[in-house]
Amino acid sequence: PVATKIGATPMTYLRVILFLLTLVTFVQQASAYSPYSKQQIKQMLVVEAKRQDISPSLILAMAEVESDFQPYVVSHAGAIGVMQIMPATAEQEFTVPAARLYDPQVNIHLGVKFIKQLIASYGGRTDIALSHYNGGSKVKNKRGHLAIIPATQKYVNKVLSAERRFRLDFAPKQIKHSSQLMYAQQIELDDFSPVSN
Repeated sequence: PVATKIGATPMTYLRVILFLLTLVTFVQQASAYSPYSKQQIKQMLVVEAKRQDISPSLILAMAEVESDFQPYVVSHAGAIGVMQIMPATAEQEFTVPAARLYDPQVNIHLGVKFIKQLIASYGGRTDIALSHYNGGSKVKNKRGHLAIIPATQKYVNKVLSAERRFRLDFAPKQIKHSSQLMYAQQIELDDFSPVSN
């Protein structure tokens, strides 16, 4: 009744809904486009993992679970890129603006650096570090003991399972040596360091 008075009809609503559905589909497809192949992203991950002296199979597993190696994906929570880094983490921990997270080299560098720091801060406990990476810093239970955040248990299990698979499947012939990897531009990342608390 009110809609009819201002000229909107059920057909108009249907057209608007169809337009919005088409727009959403277009945006999803556009965000899935990447000039990088999955193999190139995997190469970047392995090179960065080796550069930072952390297990390439762990980093590959995280990237697979986080983004399926998609550099421009954005989660419903706002996490960006291959390593699904939250803009607040990039800005507060590494003083890197959120817009730079769309650069896969920057995103991978920060993700690898962050998980490495977490593993070190939790005494080598990869499971706890992964829980923190995925669900935040509340990995201490009421007694003060480290525990996986229940909401992140599935994520932790998936990453650890994928890590075992990558470790078994990993072969040097699959991932080219870093000297063979060509980047469009060289970004100096060594200056990124955590903000002191």
